[in-house]
Order: sequence, then C-alpha cells, then structure tokens
Amino acid sequence: MTTLENKQDDFYCVAYPQVFELSEEALDADSMKINHKLTLWIWLQRPETGDVIFITFPWGEKSTDFTGKEWGQAITGKTLSDWNINEADDSLWGRHWIVKPVKEDGRVEVVFENINFLTEGISCVLIRYRKKGENRDFCYRIPILKKPQELRILQFEAKKRTVMPGEGVRLKWKAAGAESLVLNPGNIPLPLAGTKTVYTNRSMVYSLCARKQEKAVTKELEIYVGGDAVDLGSKLDKKT
Repeated sequence: MTTLENKQDDFYCVAYPQVFELSEEALDADSMKINHKLTLWIWLQRPETGDVIFITFPWGEKSTDFTGKEWGQAITGKTLSDWNINEADDSLWGRHWIVKPVKEDGRVEVVFENINFLTEGISCVLIRYRKKGENRDFCYRIPILKKPQELRILQFEAKKRTVMPGEGVRLKWKAAGAESLVLNPGNIPLPLAGTKTVYTNRSMVYSLCARKQEKAVTKELEIYVGGDAVDLGSKLDKKT
C-alpha cells in the first residue's frame, strides 16, 4: 500500500485547537481533569459513498503519545456532518475511529471529547483517507502541542458570605498548575481541589495562595459575622 501526503488537495484536514493545556491528576472526588474537546475539519475533493476515513491517536506513557491508555479509552467521537462514525480496535492501529459518508458530502466535521493529558510534549493525530476503489491511502498528521498548566486559582467561594457567630462556612476551591496550595489564616495545606468547613466568631478575610516554583497567585474571600453580616454582608451580596 502506498502512503501519499495530501496529493493534489484531494484530502485536506485541520484541527482546533492544536495547543492543549495539561491536566492535573484528580486528588479527590472533585476532579481536576480538564476535559478538552478537539474538532477536526476534513475536506474531500471527490467524495464517494464508498470512501473511508480512519482517525487514530497514539496512546501510551511517552511524551510523544497523545494521551495515556486509560484516558485514551475514555475519548468519545461524534460527527456533525452526513457521515457515520464507529469506534474500532485492532492489533496494528489500536483504538481508532472509522468515518464513512452517508451521502457524497465533501466536508466532514468530527468532534472528540473527554481528552486529557499528563505528559507534556508534541504528539499528533493521524488521519488516513482511503478512496473507493483505490489501493492506497492519503495520510495526514496533525501536530498537537501539550503544554504545562498555567498557575491560577479557578475557584474560591463560599455558599454563604454572611453568618452568625460560630456558624460554619463551607469553602470550596479549585486551583490549576500549582505545586502547593495554602489556606490562611492558619497556613493550612490543601489539595488542589476540595471543600472545607471553617468556623469564626468575627468577620474574617480568608486567603488562598497557590505556588509553583517562584510564582504565587492569591485570592481572598470575605466572610462577615454578627452585626457586620447585616451592614456589610448585605451590601456585598448586592454587588455580587
């Protein structure tokens, strides 16, 4: 079988996005995984109902692999065109998707979801186009860059911002790209995502600090107690 590369524009493909941010491992029930979505647009110059498109992701533990095996098996694919899509497995290609036209439509849009990464590096999506009646494939490799997560606090909130003295307040947070996460006052180490109930008899400013090497990001949250709950808390609620 001869493998050709985009010969005479019979087959053309682009992907969006081509740069992805790495996912963090889930540290508790509140998952830190970022379920990315990858969209492929494929154009065929002379589509026929007997044509077939194969889409493959390299899965494994190397940086050149698209994602890990466990997460790779969780990827789902669907078409937004007049083409059918089916998942398949074989010893040579592993898990892949087979896309066939329902009618002679030369534009194919395929969306893959539940994509996650742990290892940074450059990988690719491999697309093969087999034209009806021809003993050859047109192949197209789309490079995908997986970059480390940016350090940031995605969420730091409380369901109640105004409470009575001694009443518990449930804090909820989620951070990305951090090596450590600390709640103050108290200098309390935290996982990258979770919840914690705190108690206070006076109005308090809680701060969440995420650190990675020399970088730090901080976010504050005000909780009002007692008389402050009536005077300051109501004003705060109106703003939010």
